[in-house]
Amino acid sequence: MSGPLEGLVVVDASWGMPTAIATMILADYGATVIKVERPGSGSGDTNLRKLLDRGKWSVALDLETSAGRASLIDLLANATCS
Repeated sequence: MSGPLEGLVVVDASWGMPTAIATMILADYGATVIKVERPGSGSGDTNLRKLLDRGKWSVALDLETSAGRASLIDLLANATCS
């Protein structure tokens, strides 16, 4: 989706409602939001998840493994900093 934030890349490694809403709004305005999730974290209210995760890319990473941490570092290296 294009918008005023097109070209901005955000890595969302947060948990909780406030940050889910904030990154949803960033995605609504055109940012590429990559949501980092723990493997198997798909529980909860699926309708709420669909709403809050709209417009986001999702990747499951096990940050307790070196491969998972390396993948997160690669994502962060490609995120937009200002």
